[in-house]
Amino acid sequence: MTEQHLPRVITFTGPKEGVGKTSVVMNAALAWANYQKRNVLIIPLDPTCGADQAAFLGIKNPPSISEIIKSAGRESVSSLGALLKGRIPISQWGVGVLPLTNKRSDVAKMAPDLILPIFSKLSQNFDIFIDVDSYFPMQVFAFDISDNVFWITTPNVANINATTQMFREINNLHFSTSKFDIVVNFLIFPAR
Repeated sequence: MTEQHLPRVITFTGPKEGVGKTSVVMNAALAWANYQKRNVLIIPLDPTCGADQAAFLGIKNPPSISEIIKSAGRESVSSLGALLKGRIPISQWGVGVLPLTNKRSDVAKMAPDLILPIFSKLSQNFDIFIDVDSYFPMQVFAFDISDNVFWITTPNVANINATTQMFREINNLHFSTSKFDIVVNFLIFPAR
């Protein structure tokens, strides 16, 4: 594989909801798939995001990782990634959506050691873009497995302060801040 085609795992997150993170994920995935000529798989870790992303891409009822694990059984997890090839709907633009779960109640059942083998297999066929909200239980897991993290924020005081606080916490963990790129979203819609 050439350097241009090495599989990538990229996480998109931010200090709070409403900073445009999911929009940035969608646009980046579409541009990346076109530029790299490699399919991109968006994996929303928060169950509230997946349906919107799938609808935007024209994908109806994508399966979730938790549904696939339930149907195949936990003992088959290591082979699931290979079994998923061809079963994940991909849009005409080369972007698919595979939510972690479709229900918040299923999130607690999705431990990192359960989904890591699936992500590993999926990354052989896709570049993976993870969409995760701040303070979501899987955020640190996403940081761990990512090659790069895009931190999306807006230029208002509350979000800049929240970003500063989060980076203090990230610095206290084992993460190098060189893994993070901050994206300031200046496209703010007026309040209605």
